[in-house]
Amino acid sequence: MHYVSTLYVNPETGALSATPEGDATPIHGIVPGVTGAVIVRCAVHRCHHEVGTISTASASAGLSTLEDFIRTTLAAVCPPCADWRQAWHETSVAFHRLRTDAHANVLTRPVDTMLAVGRALNRPRAFPDALEALASFPLPAEPPPLMLGGTFAVDPGGTILALAPGRRPAGKIAPLPRDKSWCLVCCQHHGWEHVSALAEPNGRARAALLDLGTVLIAQAVDTCDEFRVTLDVLHRELEALPVRDPRDALLRPARPMAAMRFYQDVAAAFSRATGDLGYVVARALEALG
Repeated sequence: MHYVSTLYVNPETGALSATPEGDATPIHGIVPGVTGAVIVRCAVHRCHHEVGTISTASASAGLSTLEDFIRTTLAAVCPPCADWRQAWHETSVAFHRLRTDAHANVLTRPVDTMLAVGRALNRPRAFPDALEALASFPLPAEPPPLMLGGTFAVDPGGTILALAPGRRPAGKIAPLPRDKSWCLVCCQHHGWEHVSALAEPNGRARAALLDLGTVLIAQAVDTCDEFRVTLDVLHRELEALPVRDPRDALLRPARPMAAMRFYQDVAAAFSRATGDLGYVVARALEALG
């Protein structure tokens, strides 16, 4: 059973504690280990203070989405398939710790999870560059509907092949999964190939990515007002992205390229929100109008 607690943030360092010390500012309504406070060093107030809360990304709520986002981003920045597999192996080892919920500091666990995502994406290439690479990554076109009993395959040039029942792809081309979205890498040595299956994002996926964006924005802004305006813009952008309705799962087959395109749009939104203040201001003014 979870309990609601009051935490305290040190205005000088931004450190959280469960007990008040000195001039620490209280943060109410936090469930330790389940929800976490997002802290900004505000240049106007000249102190660290809380600007919002996020939820822990668990195995059942959001963590797999963050892993799929990393898989897709690595596909854009690690052209050799061997580099993608090595980078993902290193990330999956780090995420095993998150899945087993073994953080030492329960107070910062939710934010630690999101920062781990940022570190994973920052390793192959600087994080802003990784976001831009994914946002501009040329993806194969969505394939036509598959015949009952047929299979998909991708050739080295990036063409998605829809094969009739009983036909197999030529050469060493492997069939693609039919019930998942795909993570495809354009390998410098082998051309396009499938490296991982992705789940088509749903509403929970969008919520987890908004939490990630919340932490990223907190690292990028200088004031709490800038944080709130930027987060509002990002929230509206993510809400506009289409996600899979679980009620349609039995009626509509998974769209093979939907996940990669969704994460590509998310990367573009993150990149604009954390690196283009003019864009944020323009979108905020549009909302006011």
